[in-house]
Amino acid sequence: MAMKMPRRLLLALMLLGAASSVAAQRSFAVISLVGDRIEVVVPRQSTGSGLDRNLRDTLKDGAGSFDRIALGAVANAVEKALPGAATTLLALPPNDLHDDAERLFDGNRVQLPASVAAALAKMPLTHLLLLTKQRGDARVPITEGHTGMGKVQGVGFYVDRWFATSNAATGEGATGFLAPFVYIRLTLVELASGRVQGQRAVMTMQLLPVTTRAKSSDPWDLMPAAEKASLLKGLLEDEIARLVPTVLGRG
Repeated sequence: MAMKMPRRLLLALMLLGAASSVAAQRSFAVISLVGDRIEVVVPRQSTGSGLDRNLRDTLKDGAGSFDRIALGAVANAVEKALPGAATTLLALPPNDLHDDAERLFDGNRVQLPASVAAALAKMPLTHLLLLTKQRGDARVPITEGHTGMGKVQGVGFYVDRWFATSNAATGEGATGFLAPFVYIRLTLVELASGRVQGQRAVMTMQLLPVTTRAKSSDPWDLMPAAEKASLLKGLLEDEIARLVPTVLGRG
């Protein structure tokens, strides 16, 4: 049964742009469902199997700016992997699919909401590149392996205020760290059949320790908000640039 999308959501569906190549054998629609919010995840020292091991807050992105960043990054990566291939970028406003994209998948097929499928059917498109959130264990790289508690997904920051680290080169110690993360999955779908033709996921975290030179001992205050947003944007773009060629068989 095809899923329905509320009329207000259909009206908000925006075509952001299309490349002007008709010679490419494949043409791609691109949808991102990762940028409705930035997650802020803080580990807590508690026990009990029934407890989430993290405290969570969200910075909602009602304008979908991180989805737009992701769409642009996919388009750029497609152009590098398949020069001349047409891409049509579709921006969906924040909706329940951002947190429940798994319901689009039925085995080896993807079934889009009826309104989205109808909009795509009117365009000369052969494939869909669908970007969704990937849920996985928090794994922050440290000198000897990884650290982290609980699960994270999508894009955001892991804020640890008690873990002790040290710089192997200088011996300088630190307590606490900030770790931007990108946990996403990219799926290639043949639009005519709905079949999944390729899928890859990345789960990346970066360690930014608090040092004695930091202006604040709170990891969240390591940098201004604009700098944190820029850091997360760069990490998202880098990971998408790695994902796209592998999904397209050019990696």
